[in-house]
Amino acid sequence: CGVPVSAGGGDNAMSALGCGCTAVGRVAVSLGTSGTVFGKAPAAARDPSGTVCSFLDSTGGGLPLVCTLNCASVPEEVRAGYGLGRDEISSLAAAEPAGCDGVSFVPFLAGERTPNWPHASGALVGLRAGHLARPGLL
Repeated sequence: CGVPVSAGGGDNAMSALGCGCTAVGRVAVSLGTSGTVFGKAPAAARDPSGTVCSFLDSTGGGLPLVCTLNCASVPEEVRAGYGLGRDEISSLAAAEPAGCDGVSFVPFLAGERTPNWPHASGALVGLRAGHLARPGLL
């Protein structure tokens, strides 16, 4: 009868299989607590800067991957800080003008992986009077 065997791999390698990134050139974007972009390649990536992770996929090919630690958790911090629901913060954000009145949010709330800055912190830049009263802007 034999021993049942199943394919296995890490979260990103299995995600690549699940979303069809089994052909060279197919790319996936995954937005969660962290954000990743990865795709099938003929071989492991070789990036001396460390920006692109040189993973292998579950089929024996390459799975070059770029990751940020600060993705969906960042707007959740703003939403929770203002005590708003997801629909409320989404509507407020949609109503803000393009360019956000010059406000920039550097969202390194959990350090950062790409680039590898584990001790980085976030910053709000370009604040003016009244901006902090506009949660959709942040």
